[in-house]
Amino acid sequence: MQNVKIGTWISAILIILTIFLFLFLTPGAINFWYKQGAGHSFGVQVGAGIEREVARPKAFSDGTRYAILMVFGFPLPLMLLILITICIISCIGSKTIQVFLKIAFLVVCIIGAICLGYAQNMVSWVDTGLLSKVFSASIIWLFFAVIAGFFIFISHIVNRAKPKKIKNI
Repeated sequence: MQNVKIGTWISAILIILTIFLFLFLTPGAINFWYKQGAGHSFGVQVGAGIEREVARPKAFSDGTRYAILMVFGFPLPLMLLILITICIISCIGSKTIQVFLKIAFLVVCIIGAICLGYAQNMVSWVDTGLLSKVFSASIIWLFFAVIAGFFIFISHIVNRAKPKKIKNI
């Protein structure tokens, strides 16, 4: 058996726990978001004077769209952000993979903010505009990115503080 660092085992356990938590919590959240999006759409249409039978199909499609936007706006990017952070902290892969992970970190935050902003705009009773919603979602994702960046920063400080082994010639 090869010598495997304890950090590698901890990283693997954290990755498995993150994926399990995502798979465990997301179906219930999707159901809730579907009902919220469909109910909001149905209420707006009935309030505008459209008959219930005519409003129901559009409400169903709006509920599905809202649930998909919320999944791509919050739990999926958050899971990816956690996985990317774990991989960056544990220095998994080569330098090329580390650069790719740092770029993916930024892309995941941007996609999460855009999808969350669109989803917020769908169920907002007050029309403040899409840019306002995307901006507020960007603030949320900036908060998550700062927390992840803080963990990455601390891990780099800890890794640099370790004494390096000197090889004898």
